[in-house]
This record gives sequence, C-alpha cells and structure tokens, in this order.
Amino acid sequence: MSSGDERGVVTSMVVAYPSLGAYFHEAVDVACSRQGLEATPSSSYYVVSVLESFADAEELYPLGDDGRRREEALAQLLQAALEESSAGRVQHYRRLGDLALFVSGFFADSLRRRPVGVPYYIAMGQAAYGTLSGLFRERRREGGFDEIFEELADTFPAWVEVLHEVAERWSLMSPLEDQETVALLERLRRARGRRVSDLRLALLRRGLWSG
Repeated sequence: MSSGDERGVVTSMVVAYPSLGAYFHEAVDVACSRQGLEATPSSSYYVVSVLESFADAEELYPLGDDGRRREEALAQLLQAALEESSAGRVQHYRRLGDLALFVSGFFADSLRRRPVGVPYYIAMGQAAYGTLSGLFRERRREGGFDEIFEELADTFPAWVEVLHEVAERWSLMSPLEDQETVALLERLRRARGRRVSDLRLALLRRGLWSG
C-alpha cells in the first residue's frame, strides 16, 4: 500500500456527490443492507467518520521525527498504548482500531502481499475496540462510546466485508473474479446476506463450490 493509493481515494469518490461524507454514508448503508448487517446508527456514523478521516493521506500517514510521512505499524501502536497512562491509552487504542478497520477494509489486496494479512488486522482491530469499550466503561464517560466500541468489536469482521464491497464498487480492490481463491474462502467465513451468494458464485465458477 502506498500513499498514492490513498490520495486517489478522495478524487475518485467525490464525483457526483456533494461531499465525501455523503458518498461514504450512502455506500455504507447500501453495503450493510445487502449484507444484512443491522448496525446501530451510532456505529454506522462512527465508521463513516473513520473513512472520511483516513481518506486524507495526511491523516493516514502521520509525520515522523524525520519530517517524513510514514505508515504506522499496528504493533507499534499497541506498544505505545500499553506504555501510556489511562488517558493516553484511549487515543492510541482508538487510532489502532480505526487504522486496522480502514486498511483491512480498503486495501486487502495490498495486505495479502505482506507477512501479515487481513486476519491479523481484524484481530488487532477487534482487540483495540474491545479494550476501548472497557476503558470508557471503567471511567464512566458519557456519550455511549462504550456501547459503540463494544458493537464495533463484536461486528468488526462484518464491517471489514462491508468496506470490501465499498472498495470494489470504486475499483480500490480487485473484483471477485480476479481475487485469489484463498482470499475468497477467507471472506466467505465472515460474509453475510447477499455477499455470501456473491462469493459462492465466484467459487462455483472455478469449480470449487457445489452450489
């Protein structure tokens, strides 16, 4: 995954929409409906806000000590969270969960060429959101964030598949027929609704599903 990939996200998606947020809201709602993910309005709004934020390459790639933008490793974010005080932990775990969701949802093709892939990002993102839910609950913060992050942790794999569909719609991921068989089987395990039929059909065309 390169910074050029993410810079193209903004320019390719705003066409015919009043704002990037409007596009993401509509695309997420359509994908959730197709896949039967009954997300609460609060969690959907949160996911859309994550997509809006990371569509900006400057937000996705923070400045390093050398003044250059860099990609953050999830393990480094986790280490930073573990070393922080309670207040600082919230920021790091949130960044970790948000980044894992965005990258695994939109750039799965790139992750499959790396030593760690989509399952690793899902596991890290689920754990981060689950920890966040506990931190908000312990501190009795207002705003219902404990419930939002609990829901996101529980449904993280389903959200990744929702974002896959959004990414395919805008050619940010390979179409199903061009994806590796292992990737299709991996996705079938977490798919819901009509997405299950899409994946089974792709496998059937390869003689790998009996119908």
